[in-house]
Amino acid sequence: MSDMLIKGMKMPESCRECPCAVGVSEDGEERWYGCKINYQIKQIIGIPYHERPSDCPLIELPPHGDLIDINNLKISILKHSFTDNAKADLMTMFREINTAPTIIPADKGGEE
Repeated sequence: MSDMLIKGMKMPESCRECPCAVGVSEDGEERWYGCKINYQIKQIIGIPYHERPSDCPLIELPPHGDLIDINNLKISILKHSFTDNAKADLMTMFREINTAPTIIPADKGGEE
């Protein structure tokens, strides 16, 4: 299963608040819910309203700066021929870091 980010989505406090949950009726009353992410069906009864199950597939993304693909960055840096001049080599690495494509842009709480 691939990872995904839903930009602007806040972490739900419970399955009842989650847009990834769907109610399953039993005799006209919602007694069960299904998760659209992990395709599990659970009984609503016994799950506290303000809690998420321990096996919830959602994780909260902490405040962050721009997120890049570090493996592609390593490959890009390794393609360069390094010299005996450490300063020039560091400048090459910094240039590669500064021009690495952003996968997920910085959030308002993260470093720029």
